[in-house]
Amino acid sequence: EALTEEENRRAREKEEREDTERRERELLKKVYGSSVKTIKEILLADKQKVKESKLEEDVKEEILLVVDMLANVLESEDKDAVTYAFIAYKYVAKTKPFLFFGRVKKISKLVKDILNAI
Repeated sequence: EALTEEENRRAREKEEREDTERRERELLKKVYGSSVKTIKEILLADKQKVKESKLEEDVKEEILLVVDMLANVLESEDKDAVTYAFIAYKYVAKTKPFLFFGRVKKISKLVKDILNAI
């Protein structure tokens, strides 16, 4: 009987562990999904600002390339690519502070959530 009880206890512990892990994965996916959605909304607004700006066309194209790169890489689940794209975005934002005012802080928090979920 003791052996049977021990097997049952281990089975219950294993089920509880798996259930907890499943809930954590689902929570991370929710955080991940909402963070991706929020970042994409911010990037869409950034693209609109850049297109409406009085910058030279070649500069606009380069900035839009960096913004698009970040937007596209968010769903790839490649930490290095996300980090690389965010760093590029961050430095573009520093060169044009009026276009990207306050964006880096907002996106930085969301990118951390995404990187933790990957």
